[in-house]
Amino acid sequence: MRTTVMTLIFCSFVSFLHATHNRAGEIAYKQIGPSTVQAVIITYTQASSVAADRDSLTLCWGDGTCERLIRDNMNGDTIGNDYQINRYLGTHTYSELGTYTLSMTDPNRNDNILNVNPPNSVSVEFHLQTTFTLEPLEDGTNQSPTLLISPIDVGFVRQPFMHTPNAFDLDGDSIAYELVTPLMGINEAVPNYIQIDQIGAGAENSYTFDEQTGLLVWNSPQIVGQYNIAIKIKSYRNGTLHEEMIRDMQILIKPEANTPPEINTNPEQNVLITLKAGNSLAFDFSIHDSEDNPAEGAVFFRVSSGGVILENATVEWYPLIAALSGRFTWTPSLTDIRTMPYQIVFKATDSQGLATFKVFQVQVVENSTSIPPTFQQLGFQLFPNPATTHAQLILPDNQLNKAATITIFDNLGRLVQQQQIDKTQAMETLNTSALQSGQYSIRFQTASTTVSTLLIIQ
Repeated sequence: MRTTVMTLIFCSFVSFLHATHNRAGEIAYKQIGPSTVQAVIITYTQASSVAADRDSLTLCWGDGTCERLIRDNMNGDTIGNDYQINRYLGTHTYSELGTYTLSMTDPNRNDNILNVNPPNSVSVEFHLQTTFTLEPLEDGTNQSPTLLISPIDVGFVRQPFMHTPNAFDLDGDSIAYELVTPLMGINEAVPNYIQIDQIGAGAENSYTFDEQTGLLVWNSPQIVGQYNIAIKIKSYRNGTLHEEMIRDMQILIKPEANTPPEINTNPEQNVLITLKAGNSLAFDFSIHDSEDNPAEGAVFFRVSSGGVILENATVEWYPLIAALSGRFTWTPSLTDIRTMPYQIVFKATDSQGLATFKVFQVQVVENSTSIPPTFQQLGFQLFPNPATTHAQLILPDNQLNKAATITIFDNLGRLVQQQQIDKTQAMETLNTSALQSGQYSIRFQTASTTVSTLLIIQ
């Protein structure tokens, strides 16, 4: 009998004879002085391959110098499915401020990756890189985002697979995600890369990727085996790209018959909640798995803002009948006010490693801020939402026959589309065919009314 575990994260880190068996990893950094940076290479390798183990790796600092870094966590930390985590720590001082790319290239990936140069993935280099801007420390802290979820994940054949890195930025920078091709050198893609939905391609094999939350939904893998993808985590400061971390991750698709757990919450996925500092957000949740018996209190729970654990966020567990259930409560204070929304991620994992996610966001505003009526309360409607090529905006009677502007912004606040209307009708059609998949803000504005809501593009 399998056991389902619920994880709730609330946020704002060798040469073998023929292969090093690199499976996943990333490079993180932190500026610790006016021109000094501390960096860490994190790799996931095959634990059982002793000959493949590396006690050191070479990091290039992006200014023409490279350095051999010693493994910082002794002999590495072993986790499930024959994976080992390795951390290599180093410090470097630059001669001047600027933009630099930290990089590490190791001779080989592990073998039998289905979508990387098949059937010879073992002959392809494993490359990690992070590009950052070194700035005066008086301008604020300077470090890469923290990725709260491991780059090693498990799925099951013909069942939906879900994953998000769940990044938060201690500097308060805004974060966006991009699904990219894994690398074998600086900005050099691996050869013969195949998108995951093209292995066993067909009507039942497709995926979506949310560039705001980083949520990958693969519905559904058709072939058992190992797959690699890369996710670029981009941080923006004052609207300018500040750093890019490329995480190379591996997905292990298993053959066993298994269905994912179900998560029920209110609010649902992709909802933006506005909350006044001092007020409480509270809602019930439940997790059910038709094949598993949930274990009471089996939970890892973390609530963080700028790296500080918040004591006023709690989970209360209810008596169990056939599901794991509870109530989430958070009361933000004035110190929790920030420009970017907080991201809440629910993750339910069964004992075989198959996970389900739900993601939504909370915008904390000043206690004195007056929260206007919502889009729906004012009588507006938007459908379909999520949309693909078109969406219909339904206006209330008091907004008809007016001059109006409909503006669409991306998740970084950049204007991507604008539509001027001389005389509004009951239904306005929005052409969204030029928008990439992700979350957007749509604003309807007249001389007397301004109202906004989320628009999701699939």
